[in-house]
Amino acid sequence: MKKAFLVLAVAAFAVFFTACPGPVEKTKAELLASPKKGWILSAAESSPAYHMASGEYVSNLMNGYLYDYELDDIMTFTVEGVQTLDPGANIDPEGQGLQEAKTFLYSFDAADDDWMYMQVPFILDANDQIKQVYCHILTLNEETFKFNCTIDDVDPEAKAEYTFTLTYVPAK
Repeated sequence: MKKAFLVLAVAAFAVFFTACPGPVEKTKAELLASPKKGWILSAAESSPAYHMASGEYVSNLMNGYLYDYELDDIMTFTVEGVQTLDPGANIDPEGQGLQEAKTFLYSFDAADDDWMYMQVPFILDANDQIKQVYCHILTLNEETFKFNCTIDDVDPEAKAEYTFTLTYVPAK
């Protein structure tokens, strides 16, 4: 009788642990929405080096290409496909860059969800409006959102196509 009880206990134990699902993997949309305070830029590189109007070439976009008021812009996402760009605490007094939060729609490419359409706060069109760009997701987890996007700059001095690799981390 004790052996039968032991066999049943072991069988019940095995069924219980094999029936329990493992950890559920988050979707890309859930990972984008995971930082409660959004994402803030931590690194930005250009390849080839960006040709500035001054004649200088800048590969680290955070030193020489981006303005101080662009460095603290915050991106937030919802799982429903809404992206918000917030200017953060540092706003340009002359009216450049983000002056207030703006909401846009983002989407993943239907054929390959490693690519998405989204707005990047400092990538502007010919009318100085934030434009939607096609971005390749390189890393996306709860601690890092790294992607690159290729831009064909409208600035006559730039005269080139550049790939920006941008790394965002959760805002504090």
